Amino acid sequence: MARGVRLLLRLVGDPWLLLRARLVYWVYGVEAVCHLLRFCSKRQTSLLLRAFGAQVGEGCDLEAPIIIHNAARDFSHLRIGSDCHVGKEVLFDLMERVEIEDRVTLSMRVTIVTHIDVGKSPLREGPLPTQYGAVRIGRGAYIGAGAIILHGVTVGEGSAIGAGSLVLKDVAPGTLVAGNPARPIRSLIEQEQVPL
Repeated sequence: MARGVRLLLRLVGDPWLLLRARLVYWVYGVEAVCHLLRFCSKRQTSLLLRAFGAQVGEGCDLEAPIIIHNAARDFSHLRIGSDCHVGKEVLFDLMERVEIEDRVTLSMRVTIVTHIDVGKSPLREGPLPTQYGAVRIGRGAYIGAGAIILHGVTVGEGSAIGAGSLVLKDVAPGTLVAGNPARPIRSLIEQEQVPL
């Protein structure tokens, strides 16, 4: 089934893709557009994100598929700056805003979470109430493959997050962090050779 959808999207081109996306949005809502995103090419991914409210800067390289979760009515909570790279299977939780500044690299399978909700568990009334928080990734930052960034975190300009790291707290500008939970490893400021 998925292979057939991919082939159809390649054959019909961009105008038909947008028409189909508007139709499934009208009938089934934004969740259907999120599903459609999983079968788009790189070019179609940018087109659909922009068509449904995301801001995507010039010169971005968005690998497909991109996974969108918890979009309210559109993708307006997502802002990607210019000259960014977003790897395959990056997941954006859009319950709150996700802001990615210019020249950021998100490697494959990075997960950005903007809320925690334990559902109907009794933990909700006690130690784990629902929490929300926007995520901002500063200019020139690098996020390694499989890293997870939790709600309310700001990743500073020119910083780097190691592959597979779990980022619970803000990352200072120009700092390399790694681990679970992520901890500072060293400063990158004195080693900087190319201006951000």
